[in-house]
Amino acid sequence: MGDLLDLLDADLPSSGEAHFQDLILGAQEGSIKELSILARMLAFLPEPLPDQIHLIFLNHLNSSGIPIKPKSDIVDVDEKRAFWSLWALAQLEDVFSDPDPISTGSTDLCGEELVEAWPGIFKWSAYFYSFRVQVSIRLGIR
Repeated sequence: MGDLLDLLDADLPSSGEAHFQDLILGAQEGSIKELSILARMLAFLPEPLPDQIHLIFLNHLNSSGIPIKPKSDIVDVDEKRAFWSLWALAQLEDVFSDPDPISTGSTDLCGEELVEAWPGIFKWSAYFYSFRVQVSIRLGIR
């Protein structure tokens, strides 16, 4: 887990250095660098966020690719994608909830997408907790 958390300390580019479209395209393709930058920038982006931005992250949480246990202490690419996708979804919690869908006429499409992606979200969350958090606690790693 330590190497995932080390990624949080990496510098975010200023808005002049990184083009938002390039970040989105790179994140869609699964580039760890762009995915991590976009995930960390979401909290600081002006509203409204682009439509369907949550799909970038939901698509990286495939429930069939989750390891049963970590292969080693080195975090693989799928783990990094899942980590940053979960991180981003935590920043986007308001995208998935409509406080009053009846009065707004919302069909809550984001909710449907979330339900479809739920197995991956749940399994990756359980994986990180079981194999990264608990093991780190037992070993005294912070």
